Amino acid sequence: MIKNKRFFYSFTVIVLALALCASFVYLNSVAQASKDVLNWGKSTEPATLDPRSTGLLDASGRISTLIYSQLFYINENNSFEKELAKSIENPDDKTYIFVLHQGVKFHDGVELTAEDVVYTFETVMDPEFGSPHYAGLQMVESVRALDKYTVEIITKEADPVIMYDLDLCIVPKHLAPDTPGGDFSYQPVGSGPFKLVRWDPMEIIVLERFDDYFEGPAKLKTINVRYLPEGETRFAELMGGGIDLTYVPTIEIERMKENPNFEVQGYFSINVHPIFIQHDHEILSDVRVRQALAHGADFEEIVDHIYSTGTRATSLVIPETWAYSPEHQKSYEYNPEKAKELLAEAGYPNGLTITLKTSSASHNVQVAELLKHYWGQIGIDLNHEASEWATFFDSLSNGDFELGYAASISNIYDPDHAYRRIHTENILPHGRNWGNYSNPELDKIIDEARSIVGNQDRRMELYWEAQRIETEDLPVIPVRNTSLYRVWNKDLDFEWLRGTEYRVLHRAFWK
Repeated sequence: MIKNKRFFYSFTVIVLALALCASFVYLNSVAQASKDVLNWGKSTEPATLDPRSTGLLDASGRISTLIYSQLFYINENNSFEKELAKSIENPDDKTYIFVLHQGVKFHDGVELTAEDVVYTFETVMDPEFGSPHYAGLQMVESVRALDKYTVEIITKEADPVIMYDLDLCIVPKHLAPDTPGGDFSYQPVGSGPFKLVRWDPMEIIVLERFDDYFEGPAKLKTINVRYLPEGETRFAELMGGGIDLTYVPTIEIERMKENPNFEVQGYFSINVHPIFIQHDHEILSDVRVRQALAHGADFEEIVDHIYSTGTRATSLVIPETWAYSPEHQKSYEYNPEKAKELLAEAGYPNGLTITLKTSSASHNVQVAELLKHYWGQIGIDLNHEASEWATFFDSLSNGDFELGYAASISNIYDPDHAYRRIHTENILPHGRNWGNYSNPELDKIIDEARSIVGNQDRRMELYWEAQRIETEDLPVIPVRNTSLYRVWNKDLDFEWLRGTEYRVLHRAFWK
């Protein structure tokens, strides 16, 4: 069976490679004529390039970090790397002073000042704006410009994780609207190393070097970001030279590591991929139904079958991080009989019908097919709706779903980053609690853990209790953690690391 699967997959890739040869001719001629062009293949297209409306590690954010600059960013060592900030001072446990580099220009030539930083924070902190960064900034009391190049941020209380939330991409006050959407989402102007010059939806985004970038111009002149949703297509394009950088189907990772023409780098992510649950739904609001869903599918087998670099997730806390404790978690082994009992107790002895939304990426469709099979055996008729990423994510982020799978909860440097996503205060439209989950007992623990500075042991105890509540009540169903891998042409000098990711492409060059 495995050999047949490999044969069919390889045959498909060969056919695709032959079919795509024509497109390679043009792209290869460009790359060969000028060694300052990078062709980057991505499976998802941004929904917006206004960084206030997107996370830093999603499809939009990864491109935004090339177009915009941040006060600082979190590097591969979980340390704070200064960018716009020339210095960062912390005179007391509630005050943060950022002194900006002078002479930083936006892509339209206007100088970036403290007023732009203040404006960015003010719009993100406006609950009506609906920014995904809103939740992380609720502890901020004030943001003000002390002078043209100095910004002061004061928090309401001492906060052990606030620095992880201050790394916003800065937008220009004179151009960025104070409400989301509009032309700025698709015609962004930042101060980063690259500027947007073309966006053909569902096809390509073209970024060109911004020669006045304050840290010096990038070595690459052009980055072509190509939308290639299918893994087989990306792999065929990579092997044929149509793209230089991408991620390939996990089934190919080991083989690519042995290929002398490519560089492969990876790391264990600090993301968790769950099934999101709409708690305003009459059926899903019953914890017994949620627990039936968790018992009713063999998630271990699903992850092993589809994700060769994935492992079964058990909680919103990342394994091997300081607060992770499987001893304090409720486990959900595959037990269809238990699932049927729970459904009967909830009033559904004859089963029920529910809808799962996913993106149209092949691995997400596979997950849906397996869930339909497993849940069908316990009496659940699963409807599956697949759409391209932007449409799916729009539904998810607006709470327009019953069950949703494809997105992740990302950037979990601290357990607070995951748990605030399910805090009552962050129910839509004020945060990213897309499933409208509310648990006052858990809220109290989250709030207390975030208020403690200098006592990590106490915070750990609180997060152990949070894991007990979370895994019992199931605000979401954790599915997988994963190691992330990227593959690129060995002649490209580039290092892909957790934290820095693509933001350092301005340092990359062709050897």
